[in-house]
Amino acid sequence: PECAEQYIDYLKEIGNLDECAKYYVGILNNDHFTSRQGKSTHQLWNELCELVSKNPTKIKSVPVEPIIRQGILKYKDQVGQLWTSLADFYIRSGCFEKVK
Repeated sequence: PECAEQYIDYLKEIGNLDECAKYYVGILNNDHFTSRQGKSTHQLWNELCELVSKNPTKIKSVPVEPIIRQGILKYKDQVGQLWTSLADFYIRSGCFEKVK
């Protein structure tokens, strides 16, 4: 947990995005986690949403749609950005009917 963000960066570098998403979820669910890079929970949440929405075919272990929807409920000031992430996820997944 102390080097969580370094591990996330490493997972991104080697292309293990599924494990990266799982690790993000783990630290975001840990109420005692403190970012060594000074990132807020909000910033980490946005990073996770961007990762999963742009890589839907590479993320298998975490439920992408519920994660983004949870962010929409949790971060009222970022609703527009998160809805865009959800639409991006649907488009990249080929679920065009859900984009509406």
